[in-house]
Amino acid sequence: MEDEGLPIEADEVVALPLDELALLVLRDAKARGEWNWRNGVNHFRSSYAQRPDALQALAEAWSWLYTHGLIAGNRAQQSADAITISRRGNAVLESGLGWLRAVERLDVDLVPVLGSSPPPHRSGQCAGVGHRWQA
Repeated sequence: MEDEGLPIEADEVVALPLDELALLVLRDAKARGEWNWRNGVNHFRSSYAQRPDALQALAEAWSWLYTHGLIAGNRAQQSADAITISRRGNAVLESGLGWLRAVERLDVDLVPVLGSSPPPHRSGQCAGVGHRWQA
């Protein structure tokens, strides 16, 4: 899929995982200098004229890009549909979806229960293999 670009077969548009379709949409938007997400969908209206499900999938891909911070509103334009590719979006274009998936997995409190204090224990008792908590 790395070398493919839009348009692709409508069946593939509908079948692709949303994040992979969104990356294709983002690459296409950058290549064409797209500044308006609605125009980005309409650009493929003739390619998918008989497949409203494919056009819907493209609209979903644009929404996914927005909610994952890969595009942002472009206040330099008057249209409410104006977008720009964000710094994160450019990083994904450079590094790929694997990078984004890793970032999103790590972008959570992994063990919030632990906080900053050690677990309760009796004085002098081992807190872990070869480790003792210092009071």
